Amino acid sequence: MSVTDNVLPDAFRAKLFKTHVQGAIVRSVGSLTMWLFALLAFCVDDIQASHLIGISCSILFLVLIGPPTLHILKRIARKTTYANFSLFINMLEVVGYTAVIYSLGGYEAIYLTPVYAALITYLGAMAPRKVPFIIAGFSAFCFGSIVVLDGLGIMPSLKVDTHLNPSLTAQFIRSAVVIGLLFIVAYISSFTAGKLKQVRNRLRRQNNELTKALKEIKTLRGILPICSFCKKIRDDEGYWEQVDVYIQKHLQADISHGVCPKCAKEQYPDLGL
Repeated sequence: MSVTDNVLPDAFRAKLFKTHVQGAIVRSVGSLTMWLFALLAFCVDDIQASHLIGISCSILFLVLIGPPTLHILKRIARKTTYANFSLFINMLEVVGYTAVIYSLGGYEAIYLTPVYAALITYLGAMAPRKVPFIIAGFSAFCFGSIVVLDGLGIMPSLKVDTHLNPSLTAQFIRSAVVIGLLFIVAYISSFTAGKLKQVRNRLRRQNNELTKALKEIKTLRGILPICSFCKKIRDDEGYWEQVDVYIQKHLQADISHGVCPKCAKEQYPDLGL
């Protein structure tokens, strides 16, 4: 592969950058919404100050990764570098969501794991088919890590409900179910995106064929330049073609040759036609 082959066209790069800007806006709005819910929970004494501080730091991280990453993306021209850095941004997003889950008790906040699924679903529609599985695996690793480290007492516990004390076996089984569901979401989103892409490509081909057919019909309905002597027709490229060749080319019709009665009398007078 040459260097030119690995460079993104400016128009396509601008389109990708616009997609990342939209993703950063959605991430920031969603993160701030989570923070408002956390603030409400703190105001009604459902969570403690330590939980709110942890969530606030996590949300701040999710919001602040937008400007610098977009700044870097805007200056990347190579395909592989762009793809790898985009994947890195998604992993940073997973880290931020994991920090939110940890701030609300780790395993206790298992109800927040659909945020992983939302990201995986979004990537299934926007990114190459392998990316949702990579993010699902990384999400499983991050969530599993905080559950194990918290359960073993290696990480400080930020439990919201101090009376909740499930066994390690129960935590392992339920976490395994969540991780399995993340991979199922990755498969469904990737499979669906692939099918939609096939339909889109088929519609694009049909549209191109229809456009070509309409162009040919318009050509046939217009004024055809025809030679007064040999009766050849001049095409759009300036070449002169026989009438039967021109019709066969533009109408995609098979031509069969015959002799009309008048020409038969003129050409074959001995036959008495």
